[in-house]
This record gives sequence, C-alpha cells and structure tokens, in this order.
Amino acid sequence: AKTYVPYYIPLENIDETNLNTFPIITREKILEKKTVFISNKYTMYDVKQMLCFRTSGTSTSQPLEIYWKQEDYLRSSYCIWKLRKKWYNININDKYVCFHTDTYSWNKAYSEEQPYIITQNNLSLNVRNLNEDKLKKFCLIIEKYKPRWIQFIPSIALKFVEYMTKNHIKPFKSVEYIEYNGETLMNSTRKNIDEFFGVKSANLYGSMEVNAIAYECPHHNMIVIKDNVFIEANFGKIFVTSLQNTVFPFIRYDLGDQIEMLPATCRCGDGNEIISKIYGRTTSTIQIEKFSLTEAFAAYCIDIINGRLCNIIQQYQFIKLNGCWCLQLYVLPKFLGWEEAIIQTTLEIIKKKKIYLNKQNIIIVYKPIFNSNKKATIFNFEYK
Repeated sequence: AKTYVPYYIPLENIDETNLNTFPIITREKILEKKTVFISNKYTMYDVKQMLCFRTSGTSTSQPLEIYWKQEDYLRSSYCIWKLRKKWYNININDKYVCFHTDTYSWNKAYSEEQPYIITQNNLSLNVRNLNEDKLKKFCLIIEKYKPRWIQFIPSIALKFVEYMTKNHIKPFKSVEYIEYNGETLMNSTRKNIDEFFGVKSANLYGSMEVNAIAYECPHHNMIVIKDNVFIEANFGKIFVTSLQNTVFPFIRYDLGDQIEMLPATCRCGDGNEIISKIYGRTTSTIQIEKFSLTEAFAAYCIDIINGRLCNIIQQYQFIKLNGCWCLQLYVLPKFLGWEEAIIQTTLEIIKKKKIYLNKQNIIIVYKPIFNSNKKATIFNFEYK
C-alpha cells in the first residue's frame, strides 16, 4: 500500500511491517477522493472492467463503490466456502437461493420488474416491495428450483415463515441448511425461523467493503475469518483490514459497527478470535431532543429486553411515521398484556445511558408482520 496506493505514498512514519502506523480510514475519507485509494498498478480503464460492488448509503453519506479483481474476489470468497464445506458440508456447486433489492450487481443492470436472476447454481429473488402475492410465487419457484441451502436476510426469512405458516405451506423439502446475513440477527428471530425450517443454520457477518468477516461455527461462536480479514476492536468499534483486495485495499477501515469480542478462542481449534455480539451501525443516528440514539444502541437495548422478557421482540426497524423517525417494534399477539413490562424495561435500560424518555413516548402494538394497516412504534424521534 505504501508503494502503490496514492493516499499512503506521501504519508511519513508509515511502516508496512507495523499496521498500527497506518491511520484509521472512514467511509467519508474515501468519498472525499476515491481514486487515491485505488492502487496505481491499475489504470482507471482497468478498474472500470473489474467487479464493482456498491454499499448502501447512510443518512450522512452517499454509497461507496468498491472494485475487485475477479481473482481477488474469488480468493476472498474461497475463505468462506472452505468453512461451509468443513463445518456444514455445503459445497460450492450446491444449488442455493439468495435475495436482492439492488438493480445493479456484478457490473450488470437488472430491471426492478425482473422477479429473479439465475446464474449457474444460484437463484436470486428480487424482494423489492415484497408482498403476499410475491411470496406465493417465490415459494413455488423455490420448491421447483430445489436448492440445497438458502442464504436468508433475517427480516425476509421472517416474512416467509409467517406467510408459509398462515397458508399451511410446509418447509422446502430440498433445503438442508440456512445461512443468515445482511442484518443483525436477533435470537428471537432466529428461534422462530430455525423452528419452522428444522434444519442446521449459521450466521455470516460481512460487509460489501471486505466481504466475509466472521462465520458461526458448529459450537455457535462467530469466528473471525483470518484468511480474509484482520480486525481490531477498540472500545466496541471494529476496524477491518482486507487481506485479499489488491485493487482497492481497505486498511484499518472503520466499518461503523458496534461489536463485542471474547478474550478466548473456540474449541474448533484454529485459534481464531471470536466476536460475541454484533449490534450494528454506530453511524445511523436518531435524535431525541438533545440525545442521540444509534442503531447499535437500539440493538443493544432490544437484546437486553429480549433477554429479560423471553425474546418478546420479533423484529424492529427505523421508519418515518407522521413526519418523524421512529423505531418500529414488532410484538406478536401471544404476548398481549406485556406492554407495561416492555415499557418499564425499556425506560430502565435507556436511563442507564442517561437518555430520558417519558412513558408516553413508548407505544406497543401487537400485530403480525403482514398487517401493515397499523404501526408499532417505540420512541418518537426526528432524524438527524
């Protein structure tokens, strides 16, 4: 990087044998002038012919484009594929289903109306504007495709479970394994999905910037994929260094996530570090009067509530309701009568962080996910 990446070339006191001498890099720093982070071993013409992935934008910044040489990306992906084979007997040629919302992927544009994309052994379903009609079609398509495994976004998996349960549709016969990624996975969400499908499952933690970061082993620990990334955890923040991307090297990149590390290794025996908690983004901020609440802190609060109250919260998300931003909370009807416990627990947890809300700021609504005529809200916010 010091020799070929323009951003690092003029920096003094950088020792390529000592990672700590490199500065922390943020998304905002890269967006200021993306080209200085691309290795000068490649021309911009070369780069434009490479694989391009786009991150989602945040409340404060635009999406980030990441370029990979195909062989670098395949080598990076192999790091996770060999673990799938080792731990869950999933082979690279096994048919699988995944989901997408983007209309641009792998340097190709796709119509928003195109319901699915089939490439080699993969079926990718378009879940934009997902509703019951789409779910009905998707269930038929998946059953006909006969995948061996499914890579689920947790919130999408919940919608499949609710729809299939409601319509007495049995789990897909061919599916032997489920992998979660793309969102923070709550214990209550996983319990419902796992119980419905009745197959082995694992969680994958990664990012568009560096690909796979950690993967759940059969002992239910999130093991850092040390062949693909080097990670540093500093006061809960995660900095990642890509070990595979030679075009757009990420070195000590602030991913913007809040995590917790375990000071131990797993009995898997490979000596890799363990991530014990993944709370989500610290860069997505909701303003409550003079207090700021991040997505990571919201996840932390809900994790504690679920721990105390029998995994009562199924799902949550930030939505804009009547001109202000809210955290939408899904609680199933079987927990009717628990609202006082949820409210008091929530107020108690938030108060410990010196964020003060009144009881009337918390509204609990019991409803299935598909009953979209009512809104479930917890905390009334304005978006910052």
